[in-house]
Amino acid sequence: MQLIEDVPSNGRIKEIDCEFRCRLTQPNKRDHSWDYSRRLRSLKKLVSHMRQTYFDIGDPRFEAFRSVESIANMFSVKDIRNSEHFSIPWDITNVRAALAMARINKSLGRIELAHEHARVGLRLCESAGALKGLFEEVLCTI
Repeated sequence: MQLIEDVPSNGRIKEIDCEFRCRLTQPNKRDHSWDYSRRLRSLKKLVSHMRQTYFDIGDPRFEAFRSVESIANMFSVKDIRNSEHFSIPWDITNVRAALAMARINKSLGRIELAHEHARVGLRLCESAGALKGLFEEVLCTI
C-alpha cells in the first residue's frame, strides 16, 4: 500500500504519472490549442478564453475529485466490464481504470471491491501483459 509519505512532491509529479488526465476541450472535441504568437490585444482575449474554458469545462470535471470517496466510486466494476460503453473525458483505458480502482479501494481497506476490480482488470488485460503483475499484487491482499 502506498502511503501519503510515499507520494512525490508536486514539483516531481509528471503528467504521464497521473492516472486521470485530460485536455480541457469542448465536448466531443479531442484537442484544442491556443495561438500564443498574437499581439497584446489578442492575448487578452486569448487569456479570457482560457479562463472561461477552465470554468466551463475544467472545474466541472475536477468536481469528480473533491473527495477520496468520490474518486473511489468513480468507476464501478460493471462500468469497466462494459468496455464498449466505457467513455469518460480522461485519457484512461478501462484496464487502467480497473487498476486505479483496485489500488484506491485497496488503500481504503475495501479489499473485496479491490479484488473485484482486479479480477475484471485481469480478464481485460490480455494485450496489456505488463499490468497482470500489478493486478495480481492487489489480489494477494487479504
